This record gives sequence, structure tokens and C-alpha cells, in this order.
Amino acid sequence: MVTTELIRELKNGNVTAFEQVFEQLYDHVWSICFKYTRCRESSEEITHDSFMLLWQNRHLIDLERGINAYLSTIARNEVFRWIKKQATEN
Repeated sequence: MVTTELIRELKNGNVTAFEQVFEQLYDHVWSICFKYTRCRESSEEITHDSFMLLWQNRHLIDLERGINAYLSTIARNEVFRWIKKQATEN
């Protein structure tokens, strides 16, 4: 479980906290991505991109709302970006 204290540490730039969040939420984020892409490789790439964005924007995390919804929104937005890119490439 991702605790408020862990989120606070992540928000403050603690790399170990980020690694713990990554380990705890990776499967959840990956499943969101796979639901839309149906491609394991693309889902892994989008999941990694989502966590990278989480790290880059960690200062925006709302401690009151938690991290699950925030990270899920990031992942969905990245999936939609991927879908749009796929549509323009084909």
C-alpha cells in the first residue's frame, strides 16, 4: 500500500520512495495501458513513460487525493497520446 508518508517522500524527491511506488503500482498502471493497447511491449513503454512523468511532475501530487488517481490519469493520457500517434502513422 502506498502510504501518505511514502507519497510525501516521493514529492520531496526521495528516489527510494519513487522506487517503492514504482514497485507497488507498476502492475496497476501496466494493466490500464494494456486494456487500451492490447500490446505488451507498448504497455510496458507507456507504463515507463507514465512513471517518468510522475517523477518529473511529483511536485503536483496532491497528498489529500493520493497517488493512484493521479498516476492513472497520467497513464490514460499517455495511452491516448500513443493511440493518436498510431493513427497518424498508419
